[in-house]
Amino acid sequence: MKKLLNILVITCASLTLSAQDIHFSQYYAFPMTLNPALTGKFNGHYRITGIYRDQYFNGPQPSGKLFMTPGGAIDLSLFKEKLRKHAFGLGFAFVNDQQNDKMFNDLRFYGSAGFTFGLGAKAKSQLSIGVQGVYNQLGFDANKAGLLDHVDVKEVYQNTQVRSFDLNTGLFFNTKFSDRTTFYIGGAVSNLLGHRVVFTSTNNNVKDSKMPVRYTGHTGFEIDAGKTKRWIIIPGLLYQNQANSMEENFGVTVGYHFVNEEDNKVTMFLGCWNRWNALKFESIIPKIGFEFKKVRISGAYDINLGGLGTDTKTAKYGNPLSSFEIAISFIGMFQPGIKEEIYLFNPRY
Repeated sequence: MKKLLNILVITCASLTLSAQDIHFSQYYAFPMTLNPALTGKFNGHYRITGIYRDQYFNGPQPSGKLFMTPGGAIDLSLFKEKLRKHAFGLGFAFVNDQQNDKMFNDLRFYGSAGFTFGLGAKAKSQLSIGVQGVYNQLGFDANKAGLLDHVDVKEVYQNTQVRSFDLNTGLFFNTKFSDRTTFYIGGAVSNLLGHRVVFTSTNNNVKDSKMPVRYTGHTGFEIDAGKTKRWIIIPGLLYQNQANSMEENFGVTVGYHFVNEEDNKVTMFLGCWNRWNALKFESIIPKIGFEFKKVRISGAYDINLGGLGTDTKTAKYGNPLSSFEIAISFIGMFQPGIKEEIYLFNPRY
């Protein structure tokens, strides 16, 4: 048990002090933190989104929750009636990554702007660009640092709060091959300014204390299947690279439309995804989701079967460490009843 506790504390400390970015298993459920180009990319005028992640909830809790991450966002899709084939997006979001009963607290505020260009007479292909500013407030509670004595971390913490600003940017492209198949691909670069994060007086290496640039690539298909298009198949792939860390996330989600009317769809989704770390298997992630008209509710259960999970299978009742996420979004119109001329593709799951 003591060995397990040490592993988890080291993991918690290293993830924060080495300045790793926040990410979600349901990465499309919180789109602005995935790629700024997805800001305002949806059918409607406004989108309200919420997400919550509880990581390693079935492991030992040395002092409260190990990892707990709530987030919220609102983004607007503007001027579509005037721009016809194009749209301007504007959005705001926050994420609060709390670790080990808020020993570490990473609070981020995002401000995003995006523009989607409709290509072709009917805008069946679309190119989106986005830019994002991020205000980051990283906090450390030195009074709770006694826990780190278990792993012989002897540092002098001169800062308990570090504030910084950085920039992210991204591109996204989608095209409708046929009446049934849409392909999409996107990429983002985060932490362009490489802001410095220093908690300890012993770390004077500027390079080591900078937030590393993160490169993100994501792609997939949405395929309508069946004679009446009641089925939808969504395979996808995510790749992220930051400093010496790589992540590959891929899988497939299948949905069934119980009601398949254009503006009144009722759909259930089930999916199975995998996470790999530097081409080494790490987690399996079953997903479930429901859509009713413009409301989307989804959940994911992240089961760690490799890496840290292989050392911590005795976390509780002999099970590997697990995490869960829940997310909800609502898309609304400022003036109900307006028929949009161009469909803005919005990737999901």
